[in-house]
Amino acid sequence: MYIVHLPSKVALEEKHKIPKTAFPTYKDILLMRSFIKEFSSGFLIGIANIIPGVSGGTFLLILGMYQRVMSAISGLSLYVFKMLFQHCFGILFSNEKKTHLSSIKILIQKNDLFFLAKLVMGAVTAILVLSDLMMFLLTKQFSNTYAFFFGLILVSTFLSLHLLQKITVSRIVMLLLGILTTVAVTVAVNPAEKAKTKSNHYKSIYEQNLSHPLQSQESSGKKSILKYTHEYTLGEFAFGALSGAISVSAMVLPGISGSLVLILIGQYHRVINAISSLRYLQLDHILFLFFFAGGMIIGVLLFARLVTFVFKRFYNGTIAFLTGLMAGSLYTLWPFKGSIIIDQYVKEANGISLIHDAIIRTNVNVLPANAGECIWAMVVCGVGAVIMIFLGRYTEK
Repeated sequence: MYIVHLPSKVALEEKHKIPKTAFPTYKDILLMRSFIKEFSSGFLIGIANIIPGVSGGTFLLILGMYQRVMSAISGLSLYVFKMLFQHCFGILFSNEKKTHLSSIKILIQKNDLFFLAKLVMGAVTAILVLSDLMMFLLTKQFSNTYAFFFGLILVSTFLSLHLLQKITVSRIVMLLLGILTTVAVTVAVNPAEKAKTKSNHYKSIYEQNLSHPLQSQESSGKKSILKYTHEYTLGEFAFGALSGAISVSAMVLPGISGSLVLILIGQYHRVINAISSLRYLQLDHILFLFFFAGGMIIGVLLFARLVTFVFKRFYNGTIAFLTGLMAGSLYTLWPFKGSIIIDQYVKEANGISLIHDAIIRTNVNVLPANAGECIWAMVVCGVGAVIMIFLGRYTEK
C-alpha cells in the first residue's frame, strides 16, 4: 500500500506566491525618478557647455540645484578620497567586507557623491552624444538655436527672481552688477577676430607644409612617438593650471562661459590644440592638459567653498548677483548677430584645408534680416519659454 502525501493548501500558496521583488516598490520608483531627474539635469548642463556663451551654472540655477552642487563639492577633501580608497582596498583584501561596504555607503550619502556622479554622467553623455548635432545646429540654424535658449533663459531669469526674499536697493545694485559683468565679458570677446587669428595660424602651417613637404612628413612622424620636445616652459605649465582654475570658476557661474574666459586670457587655442594633439601621444600636450585639469579640480573645489560661504552669509545678495549674470547672458544669446565673410583655414582630421567665403559671426547684435527670420525665431523662442515654464512648475512641486 502506497501512501501519497499531497501538498497542503499553504504549501501550494507559498509555491505559487509572487515574490516581493517581482514588482518595483515605492522606494524603487522614487530612486528611479531621482536618477532620471538628476541625470537629465546633468544632460542639460552638458548641452549648455556645448553652446558658446552659455554657462552650465545657468542651468544649475534654473533647476534649483546650484546651492546643493556647490555645497556637495565644497564638502569634498583629500580625507574623503583617502577613506574611500582605504575602504575599497579593505573590500578587496579584508575579511570584513560588509563593514567596509557600509562605511563606503555612509561616505557617499554624507558627501552627496551619488548626486554629483549622476550630474557628471548626464553632462558627459550630452557632450559625447550631442556635440556634432549642436555644431550642425549652430552652423545651419544659428538664429533659431540661439532663440530657443533665449526663451529658456528669459523665463528662468524671472523664476530666479522669486528666490529673493525681498527686493531692496542693494539687491537691485547686485542684480545690475551681475548683468554688466556678463555683458562686459561678452563685448570684450569678438569671435570674428579670434577666428581670423586662428585661421592665420593654420595658414602659416599650411604654407610651411607646402614649401617643406618632406620636413612636415618627418615632423608628423616624430609626433607619433611618445617623447618630450620642450614645447612648453615651466611658466606655461603653471599658467595652464591657473587658466584651468579660472575657466572652471567662470563655468559654474550662471551667465559666464568658461570658453569665453579662456579666449579672454589667450588660452583657448592652446587648450584646443593640446586636446586635438592627444592622438599623437606627445608628452608636452599630455603634461599641459594634466596641469590644466589639475587647475580645474583645485579651482572648482576652492570656488565651491567660496560660493557656499557667501550663500550662507549673503543669500539674497548672492542670488541677485547670480540672477544678474544669467539675465546678462540674454545679450550673448540674442539670435541675430553681425557677420563677416573670410577665406578661412581650418584644421580637419586629414590636415589643414581652406574654406572660401566662410561666414563668421561677430559679437555685435543686429536686427533680423527679414520678417520670416524674425517670425521663426519668435516661434522657437516661445517653445523654449513654454518648456521652461513647465520645467519651473515641476521644480517647484
